[in-house]
Amino acid sequence: MRAALTPQDPDEEDLATVAAELSRNFRQRSRKTQLADYQRMIQQTIQEMIQQVGRLQRSVASFMVSVSSSSAFNDPLPDGLDKVHAGFAIEVRNVPHEQVCFVSLGVAAKGNECSIIRRVTVRNASGQEVPYSPWEDVFYYNPEEAPETARFLPLVEQAIKVGIRATHATIIGGNPIARTVVDGWPSNRTSYCERNTDTSTNVVGCKLLYSACWTFR
Repeated sequence: MRAALTPQDPDEEDLATVAAELSRNFRQRSRKTQLADYQRMIQQTIQEMIQQVGRLQRSVASFMVSVSSSSAFNDPLPDGLDKVHAGFAIEVRNVPHEQVCFVSLGVAAKGNECSIIRRVTVRNASGQEVPYSPWEDVFYYNPEEAPETARFLPLVEQAIKVGIRATHATIIGGNPIARTVVDGWPSNRTSYCERNTDTSTNVVGCKLLYSACWTFR
């Protein structure tokens, strides 16, 4: 009777070993599991980027800068991109004008590559939020490695400057922004590392460069 009540486990492998092995298998074969892992790894960096917005609020003269949730991820991403993290939006306005600019920063993945992506929308005087620029890739990183937060923080200052310029252009007219933006992640893109030579931000990192782009002026 005693023997009958004793659990019989024909599998002699250690529980931790089984769990670790099958967790690795899940990550390799389940895209949902992989994306969740990418999100977990970048979460702390996103929080640090949000805090960086607060640290820069005193440097924007007559503009008001704050953090808000991003609605940009409510719209579909370009084909081939998977959402990793909805990130946040930087809200830029110039009182007493009604127009508000939102610079959304989030994380997306294509295969096993991740990138910080950025999109700009503007809420006009009638309260309608309209696109100002499409999603663009601004910084590539390897999601298999722990992110170096210090390399991501300059992206916040870049985004605030984009928002200030977009706000000025929307209210005053013209568009002082001259930049190359990316229309999605086309399949014929070339991926390689390029040193960012923008000395105003001192960002050094890998970027994904594409053959399908145009310039907003």
